[in-house]
Amino acid sequence: MEFINKQILDEIEVRNFNDTKEAESFKKIIGIIINRICTFIFNKDVDYDFNRINQKVKDLTIECRDGISPEYVLETNTIYLSRYNQKGERLSENAQIIYIIHEIFHFMSLKNHPDSLSRYYYAFEEFFTEYLTFLIVLSCGIEFENYYRQNQIGYFNIEDNKFIRELTKNIDFKKLLTAYFSNSKTLLRQEVPEEVLLNMQDYFDYYEAIYDKYNLPKKYLEEQLKNNRLLALERSKLDEKLSKINTSISNINKTNKHY
Repeated sequence: MEFINKQILDEIEVRNFNDTKEAESFKKIIGIIINRICTFIFNKDVDYDFNRINQKVKDLTIECRDGISPEYVLETNTIYLSRYNQKGERLSENAQIIYIIHEIFHFMSLKNHPDSLSRYYYAFEEFFTEYLTFLIVLSCGIEFENYYRQNQIGYFNIEDNKFIRELTKNIDFKKLLTAYFSNSKTLLRQEVPEEVLLNMQDYFDYYEAIYDKYNLPKKYLEEQLKNNRLLALERSKLDEKLSKINTSISNINKTNKHY
């Protein structure tokens, strides 16, 4: 099923690519991914405004910004892509596509201010986005899935995928999807205890502070956290914060307190 047609995709503005052919290739990839995610949302029976996402796609800008982590910026409706990491290494095509999938999920979350999940529980949003990215990767074929699994890294997208998967075992997945795609803090809090969400915030903030301090691609940072004795304290604190997340998730069914 095609939710976003070619005419709408053709209106996407592209900037800072080497040539028209490269820019058009990225537009085509993004169109495929958006339609795949729309199909995922439709199949999960999530209440979603597909008309609104068509308008967002028409107004979308894709800009190449090498050497800086990819991101989606709501204020300008821009997805920033990167072909090279902070060390100047060329990212593989598979790696670039995985980053694109992740940022398109952020783009497709229909922001709802002032009840903004992104503003209050940005850690949950980031971890859930990576888990959804993994689910879409699984639908793209065994070769792509193998690449993702082989390149998963410790604290960044192994541990968080584990605890989000555990969360979906304790809380209705459709309700989590509805809260995520509507970007509603209220809907999320109706399902997830605040202790869980705040533990995620604590873990995320600490990891991001380490990431900002060293300004390394995450795979290199993970290697340092694993092997560098000078980072033993940081590693110990991450493990402690991760344990709190896992414990609070495991306690959900014991307490039945979702509000």
